[in-house]
Amino acid sequence: FFDGVDCVIGMHVMPSLLMGELGFHDGGFMFGGERFRIVIDGKSSHGSMPHTGVDALLAASAVVVNAQSIISENLPAKDSGVLTICTMKAGTRHNILAGHAEMMGTTRYYNEKDRNLLKETLDRVVHCTAETFGARGHVVWDQDVPAVENDPVIGKILRTAAEKIVGEDHILEIGKQTGSDDFSYFSSKVPGYYLWLGC
Repeated sequence: FFDGVDCVIGMHVMPSLLMGELGFHDGGFMFGGERFRIVIDGKSSHGSMPHTGVDALLAASAVVVNAQSIISENLPAKDSGVLTICTMKAGTRHNILAGHAEMMGTTRYYNEKDRNLLKETLDRVVHCTAETFGARGHVVWDQDVPAVENDPVIGKILRTAAEKIVGEDHILEIGKQTGSDDFSYFSSKVPGYYLWLGC
């Protein structure tokens, strides 16, 4: 598909910029994203006899708390990342100890090194935290999109051309963005540049 393609260029409309403004940023521009599902298996028992079971809800709650330190304690301060647990489902009745719990969430990162670090660390936190409560835990991963990396050589060419069209005062440096975009599937194959167009 990319035979003979030298580079790819993409543009996204952005209402936070004024009409006619163009937003540029060289290097890591938009987060890559990864979905995950955390599975915790314990052992159901009657709620009046929790000592005879293994509370998957309790273990899952501890995973949520322990996961909050993954970014601050593992990702270098110069890097940016996000790890968010957004859902938790556990239990079937008010008087039955939960034997199973599931959570879903997302990670965001600017490069593969940080992606792998977040995955390895969450895998370890889930496994070890669940084990502390006598439960079993694992993470199922599903990558959404890679990070968008803008080629600075292409950026220089685009800036020069854009200045002739919209004027230098309409060319903005917008910094890294925390969203994700599937343009990264193209720019991971050949050099690319993704910019924003004010609307």
